[in-house]
Amino acid sequence: MNFSVIIPLYNKRNSLRQCIQSVLNQTYGNFELIIVDDGSTDGSGEIVREFSDNRIRFIQKENAGVSSTRNLGIKSSHNQWITFLDADDVWAEWHLETMVRLAESEPLALVLSSSIESFTDSEGVENKLKTVNKDFNHYLIKDLYSDWLNRKQVICSSSAVVHISCFAKIGYFREDLIKGEDTNLWARLFEHFVFAKTDMITAFYRTESMDGNASRRVNSVKKYEVYYFKPQWFVWSSKTLYQFHVIYGYIKHFIYYKQPKNLILLLLKYNFGLIVVLFQRFVRIFQGRTKANSRV
Repeated sequence: MNFSVIIPLYNKRNSLRQCIQSVLNQTYGNFELIIVDDGSTDGSGEIVREFSDNRIRFIQKENAGVSSTRNLGIKSSHNQWITFLDADDVWAEWHLETMVRLAESEPLALVLSSSIESFTDSEGVENKLKTVNKDFNHYLIKDLYSDWLNRKQVICSSSAVVHISCFAKIGYFREDLIKGEDTNLWARLFEHFVFAKTDMITAFYRTESMDGNASRRVNSVKKYEVYYFKPQWFVWSSKTLYQFHVIYGYIKHFIYYKQPKNLILLLLKYNFGLIVVLFQRFVRIFQGRTKANSRV
């Protein structure tokens, strides 16, 4: 197996060195590392140039968001398997080795994922690496939406591996989205391809960014994935239930953060279908209380 590792970069000077080094430390070395700089203004490129490894390719572009940055990395890749790592996240040295084992164990899968754990700089990722469980298991994801509904960790950008052929069929990250562009891609991939998963932790994400929040501010719900859902209102599939859950969550979010424009746009978008959403939410709450009472 050969990998193209894509790091989308925007103003992550303080965390980038550790991120890059975690890729170069991999026990499995058949990869190229493509770092795509989305118009950084903090001198992040200087950090990239500290490394002389010939597997590194550095691409610079004008600022256009993380989706266009990842897409350019994919389109510039030379290898069969595409894997991502955010510029403030870190891989364990066994990440790519584990992905090879997973692909060999589940040969039908074209989308692979390990598990990811959080860390803070005060904890230190080195301490996490010493204690993490490295027992390897593997299985196929049967219902992505059900797992998401039950808050199971399935896939995220720094743990995902996708065969290059998948993008030709379902397209790339949607560049018009700023919120939910990753879950949108995972959902589209799940509709067409087999997902394999291991619970083995091979990646770590920083919960307190050393560089601040580099994300662009979202001023319209039309840049959220939730605005483009097409629920089958009276079909109680796990996909529809998941979409109901997300819609309800954003209604609460816009009320709490006092974003009346986004709230109104979302209400107008789904109109009377929101009655179904609220009814579904009531049913889930009732079922949860019933289960809790039955255990007493």
